[in-house]
Amino acid sequence: QILNTGHGNNDLRAFIFERKHKSWVVYWHMSGEGTLDLPVNTEKISLFEEPGKELPVKANNKHVSLPVGNRRYLQFNLSQEEVVDLFAQANLSK
Repeated sequence: QILNTGHGNNDLRAFIFERKHKSWVVYWHMSGEGTLDLPVNTEKISLFEEPGKELPVKANNKHVSLPVGNRRYLQFNLSQEEVVDLFAQANLSK
């Protein structure tokens, strides 16, 4: 489990794992919905409803905005340590 998510926001649950030599995170909102802003370039991340069902990623210069609600999956072209750091810097809003 990634414990320090969204500056300590308790509404977000996230677990990191490795699949096919990539870092993956499964995440969801504990009690509703929101938006997760991660400081990462879109070339380093893919969003999935479930593995194999890719979803579009909304982004600006150096941040991506991800929907938080039901369980979703993120695939990263980064190390697990880098991904954990991204989640520590993330912002979760409603």
